[in-house]
Amino acid sequence: MDEPHLIDYYNTFPHGINVIDKMNEELDILQTKYNQLKQKFKNYRLNHTIITYPMPKIKVKDMDELKQYAQKIYNSVPRLKKIIYDFLNREGWILDYDQPNQATTGILGYSECGFWDTWEHDQLKWGDTTAQEFYYGKMCNTEYNIYLKCKILDELYKLFPNYTNRERGWFHKIIDKSFSSVVSTLLIITAMNGGRKNQRELHNVIYRIIMEPLFGWGNVDGHFNDTNNKEGIFPYEYMNEDYIQNIIYYQCNKCGKVFHGEDAMDYKEEDNDVNWYYENGKHCEEPCKC
Repeated sequence: MDEPHLIDYYNTFPHGINVIDKMNEELDILQTKYNQLKQKFKNYRLNHTIITYPMPKIKVKDMDELKQYAQKIYNSVPRLKKIIYDFLNREGWILDYDQPNQATTGILGYSECGFWDTWEHDQLKWGDTTAQEFYYGKMCNTEYNIYLKCKILDELYKLFPNYTNRERGWFHKIIDKSFSSVVSTLLIITAMNGGRKNQRELHNVIYRIIMEPLFGWGNVDGHFNDTNNKEGIFPYEYMNEDYIQNIIYYQCNKCGKVFHGEDAMDYKEEDNDVNWYYENGKHCEEPCKC
């Protein structure tokens, strides 16, 4: 505080009080602006937060159950493959559902990819509900490929009956991401080919784009792949990545080590080249010997 001034003798309060009051007013203004910016930032985070949807995990009681479940997952691939190609070729199961609105056929529809990007404004039937309600949980305009989304999602629900969550989750995330990749990839392919199309080639590309995020790709035995490429479904190396065969796992009650579904698909007691993991997800050199 400054030294007393003569004018202070005639005023009720020292002149420095006016300066403090002015500073307080400025502080109030700054505080208000800060609170407004803080609220804007909070609203931004609420509207831009990425929901991760972690992969579901199902623990089985013993190794025998794990091997049986893993074989069930392995055997599901041919059915999913037929579902995808039936949709693309407009045959089989898709003929039981509503016809596409050909007036709104998109580029991939004209490329004979099952009316993939045909725009639909009406409700599309799906059992006792609509395809929109089943997949998105609400009525909305969508592309005709929602039927393939519903069919794949329904097969995954049947494959994992213990996974009872029917709200948007990991399955939706994987399916949506792969379907977005289908559009961007095929538009590039058709553009590079000058609009010329090889229907079989396009269908094979779609098949891989959909199946790779679900099961992995790169197996040198070419599992479930009819092309000349020797690679096929399931990864070249099993590293406990986020594929549906690793939704299931067995954990030893004694040592706590974990064995995942991918290694159980073709596991034999004499196999040494299998992977066991610690509870924290790290690979362990020594298998469970309990």
